[in-house]
Amino acid sequence: MRVALGGITHEANSFCPHVTDLADFEARQLLRGDDILRNWRATRTEQAGMLSVLTTSPGCEAVPTFLARALSGAPMQQATLNTLLGELLARIEAAHPLDGVLLVLHGAMMSDREPDATGYVLSRVRALVGPDVPIVGTLDLHANVTQRMVREATALIGYHTAPHVDMYEAGQKAAQVLL
Repeated sequence: MRVALGGITHEANSFCPHVTDLADFEARQLLRGDDILRNWRATRTEQAGMLSVLTTSPGCEAVPTFLARALSGAPMQQATLNTLLGELLARIEAAHPLDGVLLVLHGAMMSDREPDATGYVLSRVRALVGPDVPIVGTLDLHANVTQRMVREATALIGYHTAPHVDMYEAGQKAAQVLL
């Protein structure tokens, strides 16, 4: 079973004066391909939880694609969203054939033109992989869950704690649900 692993995560706050751009993601985290796999055992992140399940499940192959994170800030520029999503989609497409997709999301991502950027990401991934490939995403506990997100994902798994001390467990649950 080949499972793509990737995501784009950002929490938008419309009161912030600085528009989130690509530099904000570069300053926080941009991981491509095998870089997602480096040092994952030393973290308590969603992707580490996902990998802990995938790497111990017989017949599973984790296919790392693209993972971008920025700190909370103003909605991102649409061009930034397009750039990040373009790379995620290209890497998922290059990973075909796939039996599933695990996405690290946040659930409160916005761009200056797309108020439901998380739903937009999910819809574009769904269009790429088709209706029969499960897509499971992780969300912050105060995500803005939309009908679009629910329609496009097979399942959405949220954290339960603030501060977020259960991201790893949410990632594990996401992988278990996908499998």
